[in-house]
Amino acid sequence: LLSSSFFCCVGGQMKMLRLMGTRHGCSGGAAVAVLRSMASFSALKLEDKWKSVVLATNRKHDDGTWEDNKFYALSMFPYPSGKLHMGHVRVYTISDTLSRFNRMNGKNVLHPMGWDAFGLPAENAAFERNLDPSKWTRSNIEEMRAQMNAIGVAFDWDREVVTCDPSYYKDTQKIFLQLHSRGLAYQKEALVNWDPMDKTVLANEQVDSEGRSWRSGAVVEKKQLKQWFLKITDYADELLSGLDGLQWPEHVKTMQREWIGKQEGYYFNYNIINENDWSDVQDQITAFTTSPHTIFGNNFVAVSPQHRLAQRLTQEQRDELLAAAESGEYCAFQIGGVVAPHPITGAGLHIFAAAYVKDDYGTGVVMGVPGHDDRDRELAEKNDLRVFKVLGENDAGETVLKFSGNFKEQTIEEGTKSIMLLAEEFNFGGPMTSYRLRDWLVSRQRYWGTPIPIVHCNKCGAVPVPEKQLPVTLPTNVDFHSGTSPLASCDEFVNTNCPSCSAPAKRETDTMDTFVDSSWYFLKFLGESKAFSTEKNMMPVDLYIGGVEHAVLHLLYARFITKALADCGMSSVREPFHELLVQGMVLGECAKVSDSGAYLKSDEWTRSDDGKSGTENKTNEPVSITWEKMSKSKHNGTDPSDAIAEYGVDVMRLATLFQAPPAKELMWMEGHSLGAERFLSKLFEIVEDITANFNVNANVDRAVASKIRSEAQKCLSHVTDVYSRTYGLNTAVSSLMTLLNSLREHRNDAMHSEEYVESLRILLVCLAPMAPYTPCELWEKMSSLPAVGFSAQANVLSQTWPTVDEDALIDDVITFAIQVGGKTRGEIPISCAQAQDEEYLRNAVLESEVGQKWIGDASNIGKFIVPQSQGIVSVVLKK
Repeated sequence: LLSSSFFCCVGGQMKMLRLMGTRHGCSGGAAVAVLRSMASFSALKLEDKWKSVVLATNRKHDDGTWEDNKFYALSMFPYPSGKLHMGHVRVYTISDTLSRFNRMNGKNVLHPMGWDAFGLPAENAAFERNLDPSKWTRSNIEEMRAQMNAIGVAFDWDREVVTCDPSYYKDTQKIFLQLHSRGLAYQKEALVNWDPMDKTVLANEQVDSEGRSWRSGAVVEKKQLKQWFLKITDYADELLSGLDGLQWPEHVKTMQREWIGKQEGYYFNYNIINENDWSDVQDQITAFTTSPHTIFGNNFVAVSPQHRLAQRLTQEQRDELLAAAESGEYCAFQIGGVVAPHPITGAGLHIFAAAYVKDDYGTGVVMGVPGHDDRDRELAEKNDLRVFKVLGENDAGETVLKFSGNFKEQTIEEGTKSIMLLAEEFNFGGPMTSYRLRDWLVSRQRYWGTPIPIVHCNKCGAVPVPEKQLPVTLPTNVDFHSGTSPLASCDEFVNTNCPSCSAPAKRETDTMDTFVDSSWYFLKFLGESKAFSTEKNMMPVDLYIGGVEHAVLHLLYARFITKALADCGMSSVREPFHELLVQGMVLGECAKVSDSGAYLKSDEWTRSDDGKSGTENKTNEPVSITWEKMSKSKHNGTDPSDAIAEYGVDVMRLATLFQAPPAKELMWMEGHSLGAERFLSKLFEIVEDITANFNVNANVDRAVASKIRSEAQKCLSHVTDVYSRTYGLNTAVSSLMTLLNSLREHRNDAMHSEEYVESLRILLVCLAPMAPYTPCELWEKMSSLPAVGFSAQANVLSQTWPTVDEDALIDDVITFAIQVGGKTRGEIPISCAQAQDEEYLRNAVLESEVGQKWIGDASNIGKFIVPQSQGIVSVVLKK
């Protein structure tokens, strides 16, 4: 007799080889029939049979009016590395689940996919293996697209975009030119972050807290280069205020607010003059401060190590400053030959470059007030500068200005107002809003990226390429081993004529940061072959799904570009993503040699008995066990193809969703699939049972049938809420497991009822978005059973999402505790309508298993008591 057996896979063949227990009431012949029927289906056959149904999007928008009742679901598109990992499986399963739910709810769903195809790995492959980056990338795309189909995700592939395709980057170049025409794209000399390993410039956001490249891990250097920037700072206020109307996790919005870093304060201008000739004004710098009332205590000026004045130092001094800035240690050098006259007193102030001055705070310039700042004091003391206070208390105990000229004895508020009035009158200061945000550096010294559509002419300067000449395409005959930018060494690409005067000119040889490509791809999906669609009402994206690691970079850039395009008349919205679902990383178990930190393969170490540590097989060295992001180098990755071959798609998808809420990290282990495997096997078995044995004329316990229906409606209500609002998909799986257990527990009493069939159909409908193959097969098997509010002949994925029966959520069954001789011996469910009928209740208790065991027949009852509080039946036996 079977309880559950199913889904044991060998090489993709999912066969029913496991006997998991017994089920009361199923005959041996029926069990064998179930066994044979289930064994005839392997995962491979099941998936092959339903593939066309599962991968169909069933779009309803071919008439051009599909923006009505739309749902635009988008998961962040991947870099085509060639292999999916479990992180991909997780995010695409989530987006697929929620897209399927919305389709079944009658929404016109757009669920597209594309490829963030430019980037350094392809260029490195070209360098190392002498491969064409385009061919390498296209090959990877083909493989990953097949893998995506293999995990049962229904993407709108007819909307597929590839950022390295000239038809795509033509529009990226068009966007750049639009920004350039509005002054939002500009070129300037800048001290930039240089990755010496990848030989390219990095944006500030691409340098981690340890001063290393986000991709290569190399220690970043500083170089002065002419670079292209996008003026994101023009949108700082709107980027900040726009967060309030977004349905995003609060911690993500906080990360963006902190990166924008708005702060209200004041500024003072300082002229930089020759210390020996004060008529020789060489520069002017601006200091940001929140304490203008301390200006009379200002006796030096300090700039950041990255500031242009710091370039007057030696390279060795600058390197020392940058190293100290990273470590947090003190370091400062005086910039010789110049002074900065105090804006009020006129005293000549020394100028320093100091490690503690942050380039991304204020203006990167500090007015040194050593009497009221510890870091300023340290610099002053180490350089024999006077330290004095300009704040004190008056007789009333108020903090007032001291040694502050005509402003002495004024309160901080009065002094601030008076000093800033003077500053504005004589044009050396005023109020200022400071942002941590800096303009977006988009130049990259790479080949495999979007060419910047600018031509440099000795006569005309930087000239935009005319739109009719777009795209500026990448040449194929480049030298990846030249030691310089491959484009810069390609004369055929570089040499051209000026679009303005036709004189010989040079093309821009920098390419764009790949974040530019990904900052607008959600718009390209709407236009098919066009850049910007007439389907304007599809924006914004209703639900955007991806990793929290993109909370600052990609999301901020996409918001900026969308706003800028709206100002250019190229976007109908100013915010691209209405709701954001942040997905946690998938972690794998790592074994590391405790001393060296070297990662070990699974066959290179042995786990200890307690499972918390281990030893290396060769050296017997202790091994520590950690959970880290899956990586080939850490030997802790799981290939989705292997998981599919072993368990099948549905098991893998369910296991991925069940182990943790989407926003939390998921610690993936091989054993995690067991719960999902058992659940599907039990479901398969119960459907086989009911389709083989259903008898509409069989006796049914109406109270139990009603109770089952109520539980199914509660499950439906919870799953609907999860799919539409909370996204706690792990709890949806849990609810379905609970409902299945109840169906199995009560099938002898209610299996032949319409309520039972309806409840089983609800379970399959609720399961279908998460694990579509099994419900498709089982729905077909149930085609001869009552439809009960569904279309029995149509596929489960084509069903209309059921409406929750709110009345059924109210418990219409009372569970009575049965007390015999003062001791609780069990429980019995009774419908509310029959709970008032004492004779019915008495007979029900006697017929129950509890009654048979502890009471016997009616002649043994001395007293039968039902308290007014209900919920308890007390039986006193005769002596």
